[in-house]
Amino acid sequence: MTKLEEIKKERQVLENMLVRKKGNHAANEAYRALQPYFQEIDNMNSYYPIGRIRLVRLFLESDLSEDKELFSCYGRFANLVEGVEV
Repeated sequence: MTKLEEIKKERQVLENMLVRKKGNHAANEAYRALQPYFQEIDNMNSYYPIGRIRLVRLFLESDLSEDKELFSCYGRFANLVEGVEV
C-alpha cells in the first residue's frame, strides 16, 4: 500500500470511528479539529506531510482514552499527517 492509500484509509477509518461516537463532546471536538486535515487529504494526488496534530491531550483527558482502537487509529493517522516513520 502506498503512503497516499494508507493516509486516505486511516483518514476514513478515523472519521468513521469519531462519527460513531455521536453525542460524545470530546469526539465532536476532535472531529471538528481534524476537519481541515480530512479535507486536505481528500484533495491529495500524492502523499506529503501536512503538518502537526496535537490532540493527544484531548484523547488522554477524556473518555476517548478508553477506546484503544480509536486511540491507536489516531496515532497512526497523526504519524502519517506529520510524516513520522515508525
